[in-house]
Amino acid sequence: MALIKSIFGSLSIMFLIIGCKTITKLQVESPTIENPKSLILSNLKCLNMAEKLVGMGTKNDEILLLVFHLNDKKEALLITGTDILIFEKEDSIGQSLDITIPLDRKLNPSEFLFLLIEMDTERTKTELSHLAQNLLNQRVEPAMLKEKLREDDLLGIKTLSTIKTSKNGQLKFLGMHLFDKYHYEISYEFT
Repeated sequence: MALIKSIFGSLSIMFLIIGCKTITKLQVESPTIENPKSLILSNLKCLNMAEKLVGMGTKNDEILLLVFHLNDKKEALLITGTDILIFEKEDSIGQSLDITIPLDRKLNPSEFLFLLIEMDTERTKTELSHLAQNLLNQRVEPAMLKEKLREDDLLGIKTLSTIKTSKNGQLKFLGMHLFDKYHYEISYEFT
């Protein structure tokens, strides 16, 4: 009996050690990059639309992505925005963004802010970007920003730091608007 317990104990320890090694091997982190030269936004995927409910809206998502640089004083400076991207259905492949943002060391762009807006009014990209920038610089809370955009729906705000960041990844915008769940993903890479 003692021999069986000894063998069972040895096997248990061996499986525990092997199991720990296996778990360690599976936990691979994304490579990081220090002092990146540029930020590339490659595509925007629509995995779940914000306007699906029968009888409401256009049944299309008209999406605007605005990218701001937060300077040392935490002021939002508009860098770029997409043209309006129209999704008629879920799109797991995504629409190409092809946006490259050079990271000038003089500006010290250590943090970016991304706003994803589903447009429902006749406001232009320029009008929305100016409104968003003014509100961000007044340091309004996201709930107030959402309220000021009115019918144009703020789907999310994300930040991305350039300090010891992952070389690539995705920004995920998930939530619920009215009765519709939405899910968008932006792929990015630092070079």
